[in-house]
Amino acid sequence: MSTPPPAPDKRDPEQMIGPGGLSMRQIHVATLKSLELERQAPARKQADLSWWRRLLKKVFGRG
Repeated sequence: MSTPPPAPDKRDPEQMIGPGGLSMRQIHVATLKSLELERQAPARKQADLSWWRRLLKKVFGRG
């Protein structure tokens, strides 16, 4: 008789392999990093505008 697989809450995320051969932990960490970068993107985009473009945007109201 074969033993049933462990319950989902008992599985070790380091041992579970997901798509691309990455462990579930690696996928989780990569997802968190990606989400953090996406949250910072609007602030970074605004910081990249030159002072001249910010002035024109303020004066003419174009985005």
